Amino acid sequence: MAVGIFSVKKRYRVACYVSCGMLLAVMLSGCGSGCSPASDISRAASSSGRTPDSNPPSSPPPPSPPDRMTLEREIARPDAATLQVTVHIRYGGQQPVTALGLVENIPPGWRYRQAAGTALPQILPQAGREGRLEFVWITPPPFPANFTYTLEKTAGKEDSAAAIRGQTVYRRLGGEERSDELATSIPGIPQ
Repeated sequence: MAVGIFSVKKRYRVACYVSCGMLLAVMLSGCGSGCSPASDISRAASSSGRTPDSNPPSSPPPPSPPDRMTLEREIARPDAATLQVTVHIRYGGQQPVTALGLVENIPPGWRYRQAAGTALPQILPQAGREGRLEFVWITPPPFPANFTYTLEKTAGKEDSAAAIRGQTVYRRLGGEERSDELATSIPGIPQ
């Protein structure tokens, strides 16, 4: 519960009673210098039929698009030597994205083969690249952006229990920003 008292004019004050996402504003006139937040809460609460200590039922706020970019990843393993990694990049902010990149760190024993999809980056890693993969959009795609890249097992290497780790790197109207780093475990060898 949060309460704020704001001066509207010298003779008026507004008591704002906020609880579980509800905002009740009550105009209190003639409140001299003897007003206190506690008495204002009691007046606001009695006007609403609630006591200051009551906890009204709450419902979660409706989901809103993130102002920050988010990254999701799915990994499919059609056979022991292939991984298909599908990346979902979401952004719902108001500021336009002016630059976008994706940095993926793949575990030892795997190398990049190719990428496909409708939101394919304009700059892709070279086939055969291991370790750090960089995907770059010269013109950022519409969001959500999805594409899939394929990894192949390096001959003679053991299966690694390490995860694929990565994050988006982007710019809006200011400096460089990054999504939270995401780590996704590689699924086991299909039977």
